[in-house]
Parts: sequence; C-alpha cells; structure tokens
Amino acid sequence: MRLHHFSQSRFLIALAAIAVFLDNAHAGSPVSKPPFIETGMLVGRDGAAFGPGFIVQFNYWRLGLYGFGGISSVSGYQAGDGVLADFYDRTLGFGIQGKIKSIGKFTFGGFAQAAYYGSHIHATYFDPVDAMRQVEYRQSDRDPLVSIGPEIDYEPVGGIRIAIRPGKAFGDNFAANTAHGFSINGGVLFDTERTGRTVGLGIASGIKKLFH
Repeated sequence: MRLHHFSQSRFLIALAAIAVFLDNAHAGSPVSKPPFIETGMLVGRDGAAFGPGFIVQFNYWRLGLYGFGGISSVSGYQAGDGVLADFYDRTLGFGIQGKIKSIGKFTFGGFAQAAYYGSHIHATYFDPVDAMRQVEYRQSDRDPLVSIGPEIDYEPVGGIRIAIRPGKAFGDNFAANTAHGFSINGGVLFDTERTGRTVGLGIASGIKKLFH
C-alpha cells in the first residue's frame, strides 16, 4: 500500500509522538503487563459510516501492533432533491498503539494506523431537465486512509479489555472528507491464550463429567 506524502507524514509524526510519550512515561505509573496476543471485535466508524470490524493485536510492554478490518454501509439515504443513495465502504490496515499511564482499571495512550480504504456509492435521481427520466450514478474509490488519536482502555476483568479509539482521519477520500474526518472505534478484546486455556479446561471438564 502506497500512502500519499501528506498522509505518510502524518503517520510518521504520530509514531514519533507515541515513542516520545512512551519514553517519558517509562519512569511514571506502571502499566499492567498485557497479554501477548489479543483478538476481538470492533464497532465504529473508520470509513464514512458505522459498521462492524475485527482486530488482532500483538503486545510487548507498552507497545501494541495490530491488524484490523472493517465494513460499513448506508442504504436508502435521502440526500435531498430527490436523490436516493446506497453507500458501502471497507478498510483493511495496520496500526501501532502505545500505553502511557494506568489509573486503576483504566489505561490511557495513543494510536496511529494506516488502512487501505475502498468505497462504493450508488445513487439514483431524476434528471432535472427531463423529470420522467431516472439517472443512476456510481462511483468507486480505493485510497489510503491514515488515522491518529488517543486511546482509552478499561479492563473489567482479567483477560478482557474494552478499548475506545476516537481519532482524526487524513487522506484524499470520502471517509476523510466526511464529518471532518472524525473516526471512532469501540472494541472488546480477549486474551487469546487465556481464552483458549479456559475453553480447553471447559471441554476437558465436560468430557470428564460425561464419562464419570
């Protein structure tokens, strides 16, 4: 994926800022050791509309590297003047997340991510000259999308993390130009190792009860 120069610069600046924050926070409040691998589901807005997504994250100390994907769609949107539109978009990318400070069950940090962004718009409207003729409009775009912002984590119980990531999207596409590029994701992530161990013990316990 090749980023536009402007978006690439924003992404590199965000990475540098996270590195500085992590370095300054090293002697500050301790951050609980995160699980090595987390997987989970996302709900939010990476593109131009809200939709579901997934995330896989690898953690080491205060640093997290993750891959994610998401889709969103809007059907039957009334755009005014008789225009009816259906919209669909998708994002697939990677990011870096840094933890800065923990207070109780809350952890605060920041993130920067870059995604391959694709959108498709299908709109219908009546020709203003010939009101009896319906016109169809289709447009598809594939562009890079860079987002940066803060992150707030909450760990209700061990092995489960709720992450909120509000951010600002940059790029020359519909997502970055809608709602001033505002993006937000909320996700529930699970400690993969702990979840697998719990499921395994549950299965073993069920088999044991079955044969005794």
